[in-house]
Amino acid sequence: MGIGFIQVISTELLSNRRLVRCSSSAAAEIFSSKKLPVVYSDKFLQHSAGRPHPERPARVAAIKQRLSEDKEISQGISFLEPSADEDMTLKFISEVHYEDYIDQVKRLSGYGDVRSLDGDTYVNGATYDTAVTAARAWMDAVEYAYKTGRPAFALTRPPGHHATMATGMGFCIFCNAAIASAYAIKELGLSKISILDWDVHHGNGTEAWAKSNPQVRMTSSHQYPFYPFTGAETDVGMHNNIKNVALSAESNWSTLGPRFRNEMLPFISGEDWEEPDLVIVSAGYDALSVDSLAQIELEPKDFATMTQEILKHLGHGRVVFGLEGGYNLDGISEAFAMTVDECIKFVREK
Repeated sequence: MGIGFIQVISTELLSNRRLVRCSSSAAAEIFSSKKLPVVYSDKFLQHSAGRPHPERPARVAAIKQRLSEDKEISQGISFLEPSADEDMTLKFISEVHYEDYIDQVKRLSGYGDVRSLDGDTYVNGATYDTAVTAARAWMDAVEYAYKTGRPAFALTRPPGHHATMATGMGFCIFCNAAIASAYAIKELGLSKISILDWDVHHGNGTEAWAKSNPQVRMTSSHQYPFYPFTGAETDVGMHNNIKNVALSAESNWSTLGPRFRNEMLPFISGEDWEEPDLVIVSAGYDALSVDSLAQIELEPKDFATMTQEILKHLGHGRVVFGLEGGYNLDGISEAFAMTVDECIKFVREK
């Protein structure tokens, strides 16, 4: 943690008999200003394959630099370190992943060199600590968004939405969206969580966790058929709480836009699922036309449009945007910045 703890007490916090411990005056400022939190740590630079690999430290470094260099954006955000409650974090990682798998990641990371979970997914000496910190960052972002009523961001890596209960895959170690949702329900006492995943790859790990949970709804737009070869539109979950929007290769906003407005948005908040307590966006940016890992043709402005329409549809800012995929540095930094900018505009206009 940073130097000293301060306790921020508000009516909202007292209502659920909890105190938020913030690690800096910047964190306290989130509760007293309209600045939006971007939860980030330089630890996220330490998880590295030690060789060319799409999921690399430069991803978050490029985004952080882009946000910092934009005068309007930098004035509307605060970068915050994740809080340091490892016991609490591991409690909720264990809600989503088997203990044997968590121990495997810790053991492989303990060797210090680069090891493989599968053909795509690596572990190095920093991976375990980095992935635990990433999960904590998503949990912190959930708490900030819920208690301020304003959007919050988890600028983290490694990504998470492919990680299943038993294994990591697709560059992912721990399933951050599911962990953050479990934290929101069991620790913050929320009753309805919506997850929207706009990464180009289906969030199979998130869906596997969400499909049996009646307190969670998940919708995903993704290229199909494509890795991880899940996400068929016929998969609807045990409680009709899953909606997959499958896109053929070379689809663009003209294809996705109408389905986003007419299917995905009403699914996360609509007549049969009114006013979710919180929305978590698995914000992957590999559906950009410049990204070589898929064949969907979105542009950065399309992510700005989706962000704007999510906030307008909900009518509130209790939304967490957590980084998933996206591997073209110029594309991901621009699209993430446009996402943040739309949230800043929304808050200023409220």
